[in-house]
Amino acid sequence: MSRRVVITGIGMVTPLGVGKTIFSQKLFNGDSGISPITAFDTSRFPSNLGAQVSDFSPADFISRKNLRKMDRLSRMAVASARMAIDDSQINLDSINRDRMGIILGTAYGSTDVSVRFAGTLFDEGPRMVSPSLVPNSVMNAPAGHASIELKFRGINSTVNHHEASGETAIAYAASEIK
Repeated sequence: MSRRVVITGIGMVTPLGVGKTIFSQKLFNGDSGISPITAFDTSRFPSNLGAQVSDFSPADFISRKNLRKMDRLSRMAVASARMAIDDSQINLDSINRDRMGIILGTAYGSTDVSVRFAGTLFDEGPRMVSPSLVPNSVMNAPAGHASIELKFRGINSTVNHHEASGETAIAYAASEIK
C-alpha cells in the first residue's frame, strides 16, 4: 500500500534572502540574487559575478555550542532544517525523534573547507593541516550537523547529483516515508 507524501514545511537560505517570505517576495518582484562577488578575489577569473548569501545570521538558528563546530554550508543546512520544522508547525517535543531524519542534497559539499584543506596539504604539507577541518570536509557533514542540532536519530543521508541534488533528496525522502 502506498502512502501519500507531502511537504509540510520549507526553509531556505538563498542569495535572495533567508526564509520563505523574503525569498518569495523578491522572487515574485523579479529581483536577482546575482551581485559582484565579495567573498574572495575574482581578479583572475573572467567574471566577478555570483549568487552569494549575504544577509544570514546563523546564531539566529543554531546553539552557540554547536555553531563553533560548523562550517558555512552546515550552518545554512541547519538553519534551513530548523525553518522547515518551524514552518511545518511540528511540535518536536511530541515526536519520536527516532523517526525524524535528514536527507540532504548538495551539488559540491563544503567547497570552502575542501579548498582550505587541500591548499594547506599541498602548500605546507600534511602535518600543517588542521584536524578541525576534517569533520566538515566530508559531504555528509551538513546533514550530520542538522541531525545533531535538531536531535534527530532517524535516517541521515546526503545525495550528490550536482544540479539535481535537491530533487534527488526529495525523491529519496519520499521513498523512505512510503
